[in-house]
Amino acid sequence: METDLNIILARDCDRDRLRRQLLKHEIDRVRRGAYTVVDDDAPADRTSGRENRSPWAVQREVALLRLHAVAAQLSEPVFSRESAALLWGWPLWRVPLTTHITREHRRAGTAAIDVTRHFAPLPYDDVVEHDGLLVTTPYRTLIDICRHSHPLAALVVADAMLDTGADREMALRRLNALGRVPGSRLARWVLTNADAGAESPGESWLRYIVLRAGLPTPVTQWEVRTRLGTFRVDLAWPRHGVLGEFDGRIKYQNGAFGPGHDGADAWFNEKRRGDAIAEVAGAYPVRVTAKDSPESTVNRLLAAFPAATRATFRRNPLLPHPRLADG
Repeated sequence: METDLNIILARDCDRDRLRRQLLKHEIDRVRRGAYTVVDDDAPADRTSGRENRSPWAVQREVALLRLHAVAAQLSEPVFSRESAALLWGWPLWRVPLTTHITREHRRAGTAAIDVTRHFAPLPYDDVVEHDGLLVTTPYRTLIDICRHSHPLAALVVADAMLDTGADREMALRRLNALGRVPGSRLARWVLTNADAGAESPGESWLRYIVLRAGLPTPVTQWEVRTRLGTFRVDLAWPRHGVLGEFDGRIKYQNGAFGPGHDGADAWFNEKRRGDAIAEVAGAYPVRVTAKDSPESTVNRLLAAFPAATRATFRRNPLLPHPRLADG
């Protein structure tokens, strides 16, 4: 049996031939009993061609291969939660280490360690066929993630969904229709605070930690008209003159966005942009990277607010520490 991703099942093949193909690097093992054909144009070890790609892109490729292998080996699995989000093409805070499927009833048998099974009702209109696979619908996927995942991970997905045109009120109605089920309180917070202005998981992370710290809800993608043109700032509190930006290191690397991309030029242009924004807004954006801790980030932003305003901020006890989203 073979899928669009060239998944080969051991049960359908001669085992000696599979061993020879593995030794020749003609196939790679995806999961137990499932293999994929190696691209003739790819390096023999299938890893040396990945060094110029982001770790997330590589992890996503591996997770999708594993997902398609599960589809080939199991009887009509319904992919759900983060695995469904992968199939819908949404960004995630972390690529799932296992494949998530949902079934209505428990079945006899041993569960594989790389498959996480969930048992819940699956109404007919909550499941669709997507690229030949059964998957929970976008709204069902969103509600499941909001209820069962860390709120930071859920916020990344909810932000992305709103950016694609999803209806916040529709999602909230679906959640409210479930009643007081486990996870509904955090899910409601996520859906209420989701913002289509977040353009990356890093920006969602930055917004999560400031909301957790009790800062006012920021304006996303705030426009500043400067002598160099109009720029957008990731987060802004215009009333207080405070700006915040999530700064990805990759844009300062040569070739990051194509052969002609010059990291030094990107750094210089970003410096000019920051100067122009500060001339108008009266403050430089507080720049945050993925290596900055939530605590240091919050402290830097707090320092930009007037002391009297800072005294009114109270941490939201409902929201867990963001580091727990990495587990």
